[in-house]
Formats: sequence, C-alpha cells, structure tokens
Amino acid sequence: MTRYIPIITAFLKRPLMLAALVCLLSCGGRQEATPPADHTLADSLVAACKGLDALQDLLARFEAAHDDTGRMRALTEIGKIHRESSDFSTAVNLHEEALTLAREQKDTANIIYILNQLGTDFRRLGMLDEAAVRHYEALSHCEAFGDRSSARALKSRAVSLNGIGNIQLTLQNNDVAESIFRQALAVEQSLKSHLGQAINYANIGYIKEACGERDSAWIYYGYSMEQNRLADSRLGVSLCYNHFGRLAEQMGDYRKALESYQSAYDLMTGDKDRWHWLESCLSIAKVYLAMGQSGQARPYLDEGLKTATEIKSWEHQAEAYRLKALFDEANGHYRAALDNHRKYKAYTDSLTNEKKINRLNNLRLKYITEKGNKEKEIISQAYNDEQQQKQVILYSLITVILVSAAAISLLIYALRVKAKMQNVIKKASRARQEFFTNVTHEFRTPSPSSSAARRS
Repeated sequence: MTRYIPIITAFLKRPLMLAALVCLLSCGGRQEATPPADHTLADSLVAACKGLDALQDLLARFEAAHDDTGRMRALTEIGKIHRESSDFSTAVNLHEEALTLAREQKDTANIIYILNQLGTDFRRLGMLDEAAVRHYEALSHCEAFGDRSSARALKSRAVSLNGIGNIQLTLQNNDVAESIFRQALAVEQSLKSHLGQAINYANIGYIKEACGERDSAWIYYGYSMEQNRLADSRLGVSLCYNHFGRLAEQMGDYRKALESYQSAYDLMTGDKDRWHWLESCLSIAKVYLAMGQSGQARPYLDEGLKTATEIKSWEHQAEAYRLKALFDEANGHYRAALDNHRKYKAYTDSLTNEKKINRLNNLRLKYITEKGNKEKEIISQAYNDEQQQKQVILYSLITVILVSAAAISLLIYALRVKAKMQNVIKKASRARQEFFTNVTHEFRTPSPSSSAARRS
C-alpha cells in the first residue's frame, strides 16, 4: 500500500477524485465474501473482559490454545485501550499484529475493521499519510467485498468514510469533509443506527461551527443530541452538552455555557473515560474565571490538573496550568501565576515538539516512500525493457516461422506443379510414340486389296 501514499496525498487535495482512487485500490478485481469463522465465542469472551489485565490474560490463553481468531480479537481490543491511554506506538504494533492474523485468515470483515482502527491510531499521532492509506484501503475492501449489502458491510463502509472525513477535517478541507460525512450519514440512516447518525451529525455541526455558522451548528448538534439519547449513549450526550457550552461561551452567554458544561461533567463523573470528562471539567473552570468567580473555579482546576497528570494528557495539563496562571493572577499571586505560566509554556512546547516529531515522521515516511517508488520505477522499467525484448524475439521468431512456412508451401506447390507437368509430358510422349508406332506398322503391313491387284 505504500506505493499509493503520493497518490493519496494528491487525492486529499483533490477530493473529487475519490471514486477514481477507490477504483485504483480495488483494481485487483472483486473479492468474494470469505465465509467468516465463528467469532461468537471469541467475541463474547473479549466483551466479558473488564480492563487491560483481564484482556491480556485472555490473550495468553488464546495463544496457548493456538486460537488465531481469539488472538486477533483480543489484540484489537487491547490496542484500542492503549490508544485511549495515548500509547499510540503500542496501539499501532498490536493492531498491525491483529491485521496480519486477519489477512492470514482471509477475514475481509475484520481486515476492514482493523484497518480503520489503524487509521484512527495514525490520525491521533498526526501521521495523516499513513492514516489515509489505512482508511482508503479499508474503503477499497468495502468496494471489492462480495458482501456489500449486509448491515456489517454497510457499517464498515460508514466507518471508513468517517475516518476519511476526519482526515479532511484535520486538513481543514471543510467542504470535502462535510461531503464525506454526509455520505457516511446516509449509510447510517439506512442502517437506522442512532449512534452512527449522532457521530456524523456532530461532525457536520463542528464544521459549521468552524465556519462561523453557529445557528447551523446548533441545529446539527441538536440532531446529534437527539440520536445520542435514542442510542442511550451517555458519552454522546455529554459531548453534545460540551458542544452547546462551547457555542454559548463563544456568544458570551456564560450562564448557559456553565449549565451545559455542568451537565456534561455530571454525566461523565465516575466514568472510565476521563479524557472526555476533562473537557467539561476544565471548561467549567474557564467559564467561572471568565465570570470573575475564581473561588468557584478552584476545585475544578485542582481536580482537572490531578486527572490530567494521572492519564498523562499533556494537552489537558497545558490547559490546566494556563487556567491556574489566570486564577493566581486574579487573586494577586503573581509569583505562582508566573510559575504556572512557565509550566503551561513547557507543556505547550512539549506538544509542539511532539507535533514536530510527527511531522518529521511524516517527512521520513514520505522520503522512504518516494525512494521506494523510484526503486520500483527502476525495477518496473527494467522489467518492461525485458518484456519488450522478449516480445521482439517472439515476433521475430513468429515472422521466421511464417516466412519459412510460406517458403515450404511454395516449394511444395512448385514440386506438385512440376510433377503434374512431368505426367503431362510423359503422357504426350507416350501418345506420340504410340502414334508413330502405328504409322510405321501401317507402312510395313500392306492391305489385302493392294495384294490382290498385284497378283492379277
């Protein structure tokens, strides 16, 4: 797939060529649906595990039993946990291993699923080229899959489109991203998936917000909230409250913003997903500081910083120190404010350096890819030259054979004509000889009348 990276990069800039890219990736022909193995037991065992330790124990049992299907499912879920813990390199390695097992089993459905997981891993790392490769490959499998109408096949397509849409959103190709999200939304609507619709409505709302269309953003976030409630998704509802709070904050309506953030905070309190909980926690502190109520902001700041440190989220730690600096400044603690501002800058610089590292990784990947493509071009050119030489030799050999066949045919024809002429000559010679023989015989043998005349 690395040979497609330059093409994909161009396609990210020219999204209208998406269909052509899909055709390129699936040029190997349509794949028939491979009868999937019975994943019911493995899926149920993986789903029953609570936490990383339980999954790792289960993985060890699968490995001891040489159960590749179970290993694949366990590795995929363990990779997701590492990704949510921001351990992206481990997540990538685990998902790559799971992908290898899925390919060995020719399990197209899980190949698509794991490719999308890898796409998300790389997207979180900021390696958009690699993320695009995985999501587009997943989409190409969806297009080439013999099963294109089942709920699972349609869902795989929607997830692939959503991943591609998020890449476009990261690149700030808002019009393209919206178009792709709407395609994904249409699939989710056909499946009547409330959660899938909620995700895509929220993505479209975010685009509207980024474009300054707050009224439209309110509407789409409202659609997302409705679908999240139908799906009974506490996380989805909480995220929508965060969206509403952010819009209200942008318009200066701090009371409404505080109500929305507080609703999101209450919903996610005690949930294992502390990353999203931090969004509402720090947002509440920010609004209280904007309202001049620093005393109300203090407990949220302390709690938010503690949690951000525990989950090692540099982004949230940077925001927490920034807000603490504002808090200390508002309360006249200028030395503490300066110290917290320095910490904020340190974490911001760390994030910047991490992004630079990701960009360097992208450049390195691009260099390796281009180098590989040049080598492939050289090999391809040598192969083409060799094929052309073989064709010249083949055509020359065919020409020699045809000319030889024609010459032999002409020779045979000439021999036959010569044989016929010789037969004609022989017959003519024989007829002439017989004629002269008869004439000579007539001269030598007198007729009876002439003999009688002589006697008389």
